[in-house]
Parts: sequence; structure tokens; C-alpha cells
Amino acid sequence: MSGKDVWIGLAQVVPVDPAGGDIGGGFVHVLAPATGENELRSAAAAMLRELGLRIADLGEAEPVRDRLHAGSISPEIMELAIDTALAGTAHMSELYSYPLEEDEDDDSPANLQGLAESRTLVNVRGWGEYHEMTGYVAGVGAHWALIQIVDGHGSADGFRALKLGSVAEIEPVEADSSLLPRVLAARPLAGGPPTIELDDVRGLLQAAQGASALIHLVSQDMEPGAFWIGRIAGMDDDGVLLQKVSPLGTWLDEEHFRFDAITRVGFGGRYEDALAAAVGALRRSR
Repeated sequence: MSGKDVWIGLAQVVPVDPAGGDIGGGFVHVLAPATGENELRSAAAAMLRELGLRIADLGEAEPVRDRLHAGSISPEIMELAIDTALAGTAHMSELYSYPLEEDEDDDSPANLQGLAESRTLVNVRGWGEYHEMTGYVAGVGAHWALIQIVDGHGSADGFRALKLGSVAEIEPVEADSSLLPRVLAARPLAGGPPTIELDDVRGLLQAAQGASALIHLVSQDMEPGAFWIGRIAGMDDDGVLLQKVSPLGTWLDEEHFRFDAITRVGFGGRYEDALAAAVGALRRSR
């Protein structure tokens, strides 16, 4: 492996033979000794081909050492990187798969509107995500739905706007599997949702930033479960420039996110508020 770094990337994969597979696709981290993205792609493609998969897209490709410097690597990925370096061969993380056929009815405007009108508490999970969010459907637009988040103690914890089509599962929370329906029946959430644009992503971002010092943002280019928190530094015709905040409550660099790639926008949560206090965003100062 002389002269080669261990490179890592997030691959979106699909079956080589869609008719013969039992998944529609998925996301997986791929690692390989390489001198650049093309060599990583080639090594990963050969490894995935043996599993009947091919790479539809490869993002976030970089040397592992660069990701280490940024402080954004999990212990599991670090262990894979060590194995890759020792063996000199490609490795992959756990595959986060999504179904062969998406259920178009789950997050259709009509179904979501029905959940909003019935004030049904729901669990929501995105494609490839392991963790769910719990809350109420607070609004439905042409392209986005607004969820009022409820934490594990039955308290309000901000809002998330979800792009229609980005929801893998949305199911009612049953009283026989959770205490939350009984808690919220005895102690309903106070107040209603703010007025938020749900037809246009630019308007949505502007409204979210107007309602909260920092916003929560997810793009389809990120790995499942990942997100950034920050404040809007500017917009252009194609996307938004977000000044990011680290988990330690310090300002980071600015990053551009395409409008058409954004799948979630959040605001008003306690975590966002805590980071805003840490970086002085409430005072609009650095």
C-alpha cells in the first residue's frame, strides 16, 4: 500500500439486477487504499459487484486522515479504516437499505393531511435511518410537511420540515407500545405551529431562520442520520450558504447546499437553542 492513503466515501448502491434483488437500494460507507476518488470507486465497485450491487453515486470521498482532522468519524468507521490499512483491501460498513418499492401513500399529501387533521401522534423515519422522530403532523404543503417534534418525556422540541418523498415510514404511536399518548392526553402541547412556507424550499429556509437563531439542515448527499446546524449566511439561485456550528458550540466554515438536495429543515429545538447560546447567535455575533 506504499504511497496510498485509505480513502472513504459514501456510496449510494442499487442492485445490478433490480428484478432479482430484494432491496431497492441503499447507502454504505466504502473504504479502500487509493490515491484518489477514482481508485476508491474502482475498488469499491469490484467489492460491491460480488454482492450483486453497483454504485449509483459516490459522495464525500476523501482520505480518512482528512476526516479525522475534521473530527467527524465514528469509532466503527475508524476500526474499518484500520482493517483496510492492515489488509490492503477494500472494506464496507453496514448497508442501510431501502425497500424495492417505496410506499407512495405513506407521505402523500392526502395521507399526511389526514394525520394532521386527526392530531395523530406518529413515528417518522427517513430512508436509511435507524432512529425515528416522534411528533404531530403540523402542516402539509405542495412539497414539504411540517412535524412538531415531541421528546421522550412528552415535551415539545421544535419542528422539522420533511421533503415529501423522503419518508420511509410514518406510523401512529400506539398506547400499548408507548407512554406518550397517555402523557399527551393528560398534558397536551401548548400553542400551535408557526407560519412556515411549505411549498418552496427557499421560502421554507427563510421562515425557519426567522423563527430560530440556528436551523437544522439535512441534504440527500449526507450519510443517513447526519445533519448540520448553523445559520444562513446567504442564498443564490441554486442553494443556501450555511455557516455551520460544531457539536462543541463553536463556529465552523460555511458550506453550500443545493436547494434540490435538501430533505429536512428544522428549527426551534432545544439542541439548536443550546448551540445558539454557546456561539452567541442570539446576539448575532461571532
